[in-house]
Amino acid sequence: HSCCIQDTMPFTGIVEEIGNVLEVQTAAELTLWDGQVGSGLVLVISCAKVLDAAYIGCSIAVNGVCLTVTAFDKTSFTVNCAPETLRLTNLSELHPGLVVNLERAMLADGRNSGHTVQGHVDGVGTVVGQRPDGEALWVTIGVPPSLAKYIVKKGYIAVDGTSLTVTEVDHSTTPPRFSVMLVAHTQKSVTLPTKETGASVNIEVDVVAKYVEANLAALAGKVAATAVPTAAAAGGSESGAVAPLAASGASTEGATGPADGEMREITAQLDHANQHGAGLLVPLPPKATARRLRVGIVRTAWHSELIDLLEGNCIKALLAGGVERQNVLRTRVSGSFELPYVCQRMIENHSVDCVIAIGILLKGGTIHMEVIAHAMTKSLLDVQLKTSTPVIFGVLTVFSVDQARERAESDLGFSWGQAALSQAGWHLGRETTELFLEPLPDE
Repeated sequence: HSCCIQDTMPFTGIVEEIGNVLEVQTAAELTLWDGQVGSGLVLVISCAKVLDAAYIGCSIAVNGVCLTVTAFDKTSFTVNCAPETLRLTNLSELHPGLVVNLERAMLADGRNSGHTVQGHVDGVGTVVGQRPDGEALWVTIGVPPSLAKYIVKKGYIAVDGTSLTVTEVDHSTTPPRFSVMLVAHTQKSVTLPTKETGASVNIEVDVVAKYVEANLAALAGKVAATAVPTAAAAGGSESGAVAPLAASGASTEGATGPADGEMREITAQLDHANQHGAGLLVPLPPKATARRLRVGIVRTAWHSELIDLLEGNCIKALLAGGVERQNVLRTRVSGSFELPYVCQRMIENHSVDCVIAIGILLKGGTIHMEVIAHAMTKSLLDVQLKTSTPVIFGVLTVFSVDQARERAESDLGFSWGQAALSQAGWHLGRETTELFLEPLPDE
């Protein structure tokens, strides 16, 4: 919006003064950077406060539009408006005698009493109405749907460069609308109270909302590129069975791009449901020894149907290996974050020889799963070393429920039970672990 690039600090939305439009000129012969001639609009605005420390090339927000000062004197300054600026803002409606909100760019060490306002107007809204509320004034503004999606109750909004708090949002109307409330001081300091119904106002939404949208869109593309297709999506039956995964040679570039080798590798390894946990070869204690073992299982409450499958296969392995049914101690916790604490209490209070932690962490729209998975994994390792009691990590970290179901229906749970038998054998002591030691093969 014709903003000077050397002013790196944004605006605050705290209007410093109301200026008066002195001249509006259409300049058909503006000299461009390369010597060519272009056209544009030239504004001359009278003011006082924002001229303090002004210089050629400084930025001043005019009705929320960041503009570059091209000339100034003791009582006024001049700015040029490019065609794109006029298309996105209400500056083309200005004429001599109108008033405008003015604010200088914030100093690097200045206080921001509003919010971060870039001076990059997103579009134009229309005043729908006003109503008094004691000393306050409510103003309702209609906006295009493309802007309404970024506006939330109690969020920030810049209206003609004024930082305001959104008090109401109504998406049921055409166009959508929102309301703001101006206290008495603000009413005297900005131009909005003078706007009649139907008047246009410049709208700049909170830039944080646009950053969030852009990042979620990128994340959604990344997840979509690695999602496991369902049978229905693949054109199969609607019985609810999980469709076989794509062959390992299938392309997984999609929205993630060819550089995302990690995602391609993950997808390439998801070949068949029974692959997970199949063929685990670990030394197991004799059944006579296994009858003495006490094994704890701590499972989470989320996705209980799939957790039941994983735990059931795990218990089958324990019983098949010789563990007595009464020596399998089970409990439930709310989520994966609680697993380390309860695993430690299970070890301390019930003298188990091994604990199996079972849970499912599902990737969402944020990095919550990664944070929890990292903290929980480290904590479970700490429990294992602190108590000298093995902990089997049976927590799935997946992108979708379909991926979790595929693993739950595989041999993975059974392999956890086998791992628990082997690790518990080590916990019993030298008598058992000597059976696990393997001599070097003959040359």
